[in-house]
Amino acid sequence: MKKIIAIFITLLFLGTNSAMAFSEVYYLKNATVEAMKPVVKDAIESYNFKIIKENPYYAQSVNDSSDYAVIILQQSGNNMFYYYNSNDNKKINKKILKAVKNSDIECEQSFNTNIISIYDNLAQKTINNEATNNYVFRDNEPNYYSSSNSSSAQKQSSNSLRGYVAKIESGTKLKIYLQSAINTANAVEGDRVIAVISQDLKLNGVSVIPQGSLVYGILTKARHASHGSRNGRVVIDFNQIVTPDGKTYDISTEKIDFTVTNDGKVASVAKDVVVGALVGGLAGLLIGACTKNIGTATAISAGVGAGVGALSNVAEMGVDAEIPSFTEMEIELTKPLSTNVSY
Repeated sequence: MKKIIAIFITLLFLGTNSAMAFSEVYYLKNATVEAMKPVVKDAIESYNFKIIKENPYYAQSVNDSSDYAVIILQQSGNNMFYYYNSNDNKKINKKILKAVKNSDIECEQSFNTNIISIYDNLAQKTINNEATNNYVFRDNEPNYYSSSNSSSAQKQSSNSLRGYVAKIESGTKLKIYLQSAINTANAVEGDRVIAVISQDLKLNGVSVIPQGSLVYGILTKARHASHGSRNGRVVIDFNQIVTPDGKTYDISTEKIDFTVTNDGKVASVAKDVVVGALVGGLAGLLIGACTKNIGTATAISAGVGAGVGALSNVAEMGVDAEIPSFTEMEIELTKPLSTNVSY
C-alpha cells in the first residue's frame, strides 16, 4: 500500500511540474529595449507564432493556440531585464539568447525570486489580457530611502516592477576583504585592486549594496623597499562597485595607506583596517557574483599572520611585505551614492 501511495505522489508531482510554465529572467548589460525588439519579433515569427500583443509581448502558435510565449523587455538605466515565459516551449527563448550571445551584450541569468515573481505575475496578467501598462522600473522616484532619511518609497500598483533610488550618505562605511594579495616588493602604481563586499549594506532593512559585490580600485602609490631603510608602501583608492546583478556605481572613498614596519609587518593609517584578518566561510559570498574575476575560495592556513614578509639580509635595505588576500577592512564613502533598488 505504501508503495502505491509513493508512486501516486511521484506521478502527481511530475504531472504538476510538467504543467507548470517555464520562465526565466536575464539581466542584459549595455542593452536597450529598442535594440532588442527586432530580435524578439524575428524569433517569434520564425517559429510560426502570431504576435497577439506587444510590450509586453504575447504570442501564440498558429498551429496550436495553447502553445504560447510571453516576453517582457524592461529598461533599467543603461541595462535591461529580459523575461521569457511559455507553457513548455523553450525554442524561442533559445534563439533570442543565442542572438544576444553573438552580440556585444553581456547576459547573466537572474535568480532574484522577488523580480521573478513580479514578472510571473505580469506574464499571467498578459495571458489573461489584464492591464499591464504599469510595469515600470521607477528609478527616478521623488521619494527614496536614505541612510539619514527613513521616508519609504512611493506606493505603486501591484503589477509593476517596483523600485526606488536609495541614497547612501557620505561617511557610510562598507565592509570588504581583499580578493588578492598585494606585495609591496612587486606592486606598481596603477595596478588594479579587487575587493569583495563581505556584508550587506542595508537601509531601512533593505539591502542596497549586496554581499558579494565587487569593489574595484587602483594603487595610487606603490613604493618598494630601498636602501636607506626605506620600507615598502602602497596606497589604495577604491572607486567602483559592481553588484552581482551587474549594476555599476562609481564611488569616492577615503584612500587606504599601507606601510611596512621594520619588523616586516603591515600597518595602515586607516583605523578600521584589520591587517591580516582572514574572512571565514567565503564560499557563500563567492557564489552568485556575476563576474569572472572572482576566484574560488581556497583553504587558508590558520598560521597565516599579518603581512609577514622576508626581511632583507642587507641592514641598510628597507623592508617589503605582503598584505594577504582576504584581509578585512572598511572603506568610507567621501561622497553620497545613489543606487537603484528593485523589489
